[in-house]
Amino acid sequence: MRFLSPLFAFLGPALLGASLAACGGPPSLPPSVPLAQLDEVRKAPLVLEAHTSLQYKEGERLRELAVEAERKGDPASAEAYASTARAWFERAALKARLDRAERDDADAKGELAAAESKAGEARGDTSRLETELNELQKRLMVAKELRRPVLDKAGGDRAKARGEAAGTLAEEASLLCQAAELVGAKGDGYAAAVKQLDHAHASPGNLAESIAAREACLRALGDARDARKDDKSSASGDDLFDDLSRAGWLPLRDERGVVVTLEGDPTEEKLKALARVALAHPGFLLQLVGHDDVAGKATLRASAAKKVLSKEGVAETSLRAHDAGSRLPLLHPSDAQAKAKNRRLDVVFVPKTR
Repeated sequence: MRFLSPLFAFLGPALLGASLAACGGPPSLPPSVPLAQLDEVRKAPLVLEAHTSLQYKEGERLRELAVEAERKGDPASAEAYASTARAWFERAALKARLDRAERDDADAKGELAAAESKAGEARGDTSRLETELNELQKRLMVAKELRRPVLDKAGGDRAKARGEAAGTLAEEASLLCQAAELVGAKGDGYAAAVKQLDHAHASPGNLAESIAAREACLRALGDARDARKDDKSSASGDDLFDDLSRAGWLPLRDERGVVVTLEGDPTEEKLKALARVALAHPGFLLQLVGHDDVAGKATLRASAAKKVLSKEGVAETSLRAHDAGSRLPLLHPSDAQAKAKNRRLDVVFVPKTR
């Protein structure tokens, strides 16, 4: 009996659509509350000002998926897509405001001493907007979790959607297990997590195996941190987050720790700057995750970063490099601009303890 609910979740919308079609089709209904609210946000002046940005384009793409899901009688998917799209539109608006504040700040710096007070106000606005942007990053992480179980019904190929979801979860499981190993995981719990991860890799496309592997690796990471609760080198994640934010890195958080994303091939100067932050926060270990759609490029990106950080004094035992390939795109790779954004290096500051 426990298999009937998932089966109905997959077949229910299709059966309902068929029934409505037999009766002459569904009546014309106004947009749902989530879509109506989304359209209000979408029409805001600051959002429209950012219509050429990647954030706005991603919001538009997800809005189309929400509309399609609602048209097909799937309100759960429509609400999840609408929630994520709204977060992207709000991020576009915040970016537009941040750009405005930065332009005002730059102009104010070139003015006479009488304009110094105005420049200070602009800098204060920039700082507040950066804080808002960081909070929005956290909301995007929550929206991503809401959307994870929702398969792309608008694509028409459910098997393919399940396979892509399984691949994403398996890759996230790999990163969580690697973070656990970096922290010092050992024992039966960690061994069970690795075994479950091996099952997921041996069964590509198996969504249940991938979900189980992610949960097991996340538990292993938590257990490893609990085992080091008396580590005197532990430090506050909030302090690290604040230091990175003040330096203009725009960090975000996930289950592993604090993440800084560097586009393309990061310069040696940027990596040296991150090395200084790492040395100032010895309670964190570093996971270097390369992303690229060109085979082998992600490995080179992560390995090159590891070499620079090690040269700057970060202990090699505190570093792990990982090739995520194209399995965790930041944006849907719909055009060359999005693909370029996906080519990146994630530097994850993994806390040793909770």
